Amino acid sequence: IKYYNSVEDNVVKPLVGHSYNYRIDAVNPEGDVISYTTNELVDEVGSSSPEAIERFRINRKVRWSPKYVSPLVSIPIERMLSNRVSTGFKLQAIVGAMCVSHAELVCGQIKSLFPELSIDWVGTGSNGRSIKENKDILAKFCPKKDHNGNRNPTLDVLVHVGMAGEGLDSIFVSEVI
Repeated sequence: IKYYNSVEDNVVKPLVGHSYNYRIDAVNPEGDVISYTTNELVDEVGSSSPEAIERFRINRKVRWSPKYVSPLVSIPIERMLSNRVSTGFKLQAIVGAMCVSHAELVCGQIKSLFPELSIDWVGTGSNGRSIKENKDILAKFCPKKDHNGNRNPTLDVLVHVGMAGEGLDSIFVSEVI
């Protein structure tokens, strides 16, 4: 069955893509702002792995600037909230982060922009959360089906570092950021 036929039959949601120019600013100990595209950051770090990006941040003693997060995240989440109203479904969003410190920053930013939503993050490694914490948070975002076969998530937005991709069986995700 072709995807567009499934959309016409209302079996799957239509796929809509949005593209944004993504930059991240790092602030060094002297207060200078260094702006990177994601590709420039990977070139500077020498790897796209979350651990390498985290080491880069720690070794260079930089912090991520929160200023870029707002439009990149607020537009899709506002769209999700609007679609909740129009569809009646409790839609959700997944936000990918580069590393654990980035996930924590983005999670905090979303909480400050949307205090009415339930938001949390997952991530592993030496700077991440424990297996149990990650499992518990993922269960809030994508809980097991109840006796009627329904899922009742309690987490609106999940920020993740490589943990919420293929295989996460959530039918309510309308925004992948």
